[in-house]
Amino acid sequence: MLKLSQHQDWYPFHETGDVSKLQCPTLLMVGEDFAHETQGAMIYPKMNKHIHVAIIPFAGHLVHDEQPELYTSILEKFLSHISSRKTTSYLEVR
Repeated sequence: MLKLSQHQDWYPFHETGDVSKLQCPTLLMVGEDFAHETQGAMIYPKMNKHIHVAIIPFAGHLVHDEQPELYTSILEKFLSHISSRKTTSYLEVR
């Protein structure tokens, strides 16, 4: 698996399904340190209005470990946002 992951096209996207069919609010958090992940993440909200993206500054792949307070704040706001059934497509974090 490690050898497979070294190739650019290694991820089995065909097994992850079609995000355009998601019917529930979905939060995707990515660290800003990986340009390919942040660029890819910005495509998902265009494919489905239920997908919300948060790009976390000063973080890489392990967002929850590298920025735990910001991660928790965004997650709490997202959960509050969906529980109140707001219709906006963005979250304001302060």
